[in-house]
Amino acid sequence: MAAPVIAAQVLKSSVGKMVKKAAVRRARASVGRRGRRSPDGDGEKKKRPWWLLAIVMVLGGNYLIIGVVLLVVVLIPGASSLAGRQGDTIVPAPSAVTGIPAVLLDAYAQAARNAQRYAPTCTGMTWSILAGIGQIESGQVAGHQIAADGQVTPAILGPRLDGTNGTARIVDTDGGRWDGDTALDRAVGPMQFIPGSWASMGRDGNDDGVADPNNVYDATAATVVHLCGRGPTNLADRSQLSRAIFSYNASDEYVANVLHWIDIFRSLGAAAGAATPGTVPGGVPAPRGTNTTDTIIGIMAKSGVPYVVTSTVRPEDTGSYHSLGQAVDFALAGADNPQLLAINQYWARYAAGLSELIYTGPGGTCVKDGMVVSCAGVYAKVVAEHHNHVHVAATPDMLRRIGVGTDVES
Repeated sequence: MAAPVIAAQVLKSSVGKMVKKAAVRRARASVGRRGRRSPDGDGEKKKRPWWLLAIVMVLGGNYLIIGVVLLVVVLIPGASSLAGRQGDTIVPAPSAVTGIPAVLLDAYAQAARNAQRYAPTCTGMTWSILAGIGQIESGQVAGHQIAADGQVTPAILGPRLDGTNGTARIVDTDGGRWDGDTALDRAVGPMQFIPGSWASMGRDGNDDGVADPNNVYDATAATVVHLCGRGPTNLADRSQLSRAIFSYNASDEYVANVLHWIDIFRSLGAAAGAATPGTVPGGVPAPRGTNTTDTIIGIMAKSGVPYVVTSTVRPEDTGSYHSLGQAVDFALAGADNPQLLAINQYWARYAAGLSELIYTGPGGTCVKDGMVVSCAGVYAKVVAEHHNHVHVAATPDMLRRIGVGTDVES
């Protein structure tokens, strides 16, 4: 056998072994104590086989090309994985969103950040996608308490899956462990997993050693697994996102509703944790030295959401903040316009500083004296009147709660 051929075979064997060793080193360096991967997946700088290039150059001819290719693989570990992550942009979650408990929002954000830990071939996961699912499945855990570790009490249980009321009949699969029912299954937790699905998709999102569907960190991590599926998925692509949501609940109406809420949450932006005089959460400048209605309009003007002012001061409307010059109605053409909900949700962020926020279209949030309330329960007499505009009212004192208008006149 010719010497160059023998040398090439020796080189091929040597390089193959080095490639395998490099892969093992990379894997060990990238996994931390609790199974988390480090950001770059690389350990300390390692010695490189510089002499390999010299051998390849001596061989010459086609072996040089083959050798260089192999050399690149050895010298640039992780290059292919880095290339695969270039299109995966992590979108940070806001620091606060009205209607979403802080621990739950943190769970959404953490699950989105760690998406590739649970589904390595999945990209495009965001907190707003998870929040959209959570809005429909449990109303953001409405009516339940969430502990600092993410545990929800009391447990959230769906109806018995007995085949009635449009449900499938599912005989017990967990011995009642999660749903307390030893005869039939029930969907469990803030993201409403059926025990049978939880058995394969459940994940320990808070690293406490237990995967519990009634823990928001575990449930959101499992939701990542469910939405991402088993193959490469890019949830930044609207069509792929729609298919993923359909796999979560095979209903076109469900998909439309979740997408609607995803778009709302995506448009909210970040809310600042602590307001300072002259600003509102989110860094929106507040007009100074103006009356209350001008202040409200000035804040709205910074939202980036389309609007038209249809009413401000109405002296004849006694018993209303309009008569006091402390209310503004924002509208667009058509009742229940999606943009009206965007206006409503923009103002819902500033609930603590509002005397009233009324919009009774689908998904609307209402506020009374700085607290989020039931629209129908508090504003029953005006429900029919507030489908085609968003009513925002605030006294100067209320506006000061969010650091706005310390010199606003009434």
